[in-house]
Amino acid sequence: MKVDLAVICWIIAILAALQILLLVLLVWRKVRRNRLERKEQQRYAELLPEFISYLNGETELDMAKLKNDYQIAQRLASDIMSSTNDEEIQEKVRSTAYTALHKPYERALEDSSWPVRMNVLYYIQSFQMKEIAPLLQSKFNEMPVWDEEKKQMARTLASLGDISILPAVFSSIRHSQKFYRDVLLRFPRETDSQLSAYYEETDNPLYLCAYLQRIGDRESQDQITQVEEALASDFLEVRMQALKTIGNLYYMHSPDRLRPFFSSSQWQERMLVAQTVRKLNMHTFSDELGQLLGDAEWWVRYAAAESILEVEGAEKLKYYVENHPDSFARDMASQWLSTESKLDAYA
Repeated sequence: MKVDLAVICWIIAILAALQILLLVLLVWRKVRRNRLERKEQQRYAELLPEFISYLNGETELDMAKLKNDYQIAQRLASDIMSSTNDEEIQEKVRSTAYTALHKPYERALEDSSWPVRMNVLYYIQSFQMKEIAPLLQSKFNEMPVWDEEKKQMARTLASLGDISILPAVFSSIRHSQKFYRDVLLRFPRETDSQLSAYYEETDNPLYLCAYLQRIGDRESQDQITQVEEALASDFLEVRMQALKTIGNLYYMHSPDRLRPFFSSSQWQERMLVAQTVRKLNMHTFSDELGQLLGDAEWWVRYAAAESILEVEGAEKLKYYVENHPDSFARDMASQWLSTESKLDAYA
């Protein structure tokens, strides 16, 4: 029994010693990290005035200091980029960042650590390092799997204006609509003509939809002709996206292009055209909305009633409550009138 007790005491002592050792190690690492952070903050504070003075054209910059400490250079460039809208200063920051950072970034792209590679892609995008685009293109084309790293590389190349990625991005592999949207929205405005040319050439509905969505997101009313022409597309998803984009633009040249959608065989198109009439506040489709109020699909009736209420007013809905030949239409009109009354009561 005494032997067993001694063994137990030894085990407890060993565990206690290990815990103390672990605690000492953690404290040492914390102290070391704090010391490194203080040194980094000191170097940052020393270089910041010199960097700002250089950007303002007051002094020259000792580039060797930035090259010797690329993390400080990265932090300086990132902080300045996020704190100013001056295009001249931003361009100077980009040029300086490329000079100081392109070599470390090229090495980082070959690093075995996934977080390191991903992180450098974000910085390349932020600093608009177009000179590194050929290297990214090569790596992008070599990647066999569409994992998150390849997707981020596509986003980065898009932000650098690389049109060559479009066929690969909009291939037969289906990604999320959000990814397609992210890629197209990152292309700079100077690529608009090339993106438009690709839109006219391709019959890929994934690209057509993403391009139309881009027009809506950027509120590019000057491209309304392309959007209206897409209403005649052979692809249902493209026609639907064109309707959504027109709604987002709150504008169209030729409202008569909407007429076929009121009798579409696809209930989604009938619903969207009712919503589009509401967003554009069109008073020319009163009869058509009245017909959709009696549609077989609940969502179409719902959208039609909402449009009638906002475009033509509560009196028109009251008329349909009493006179519409379809009982479902009368119910929907009554439901929206009730909702409107409750909202007025709370107002």
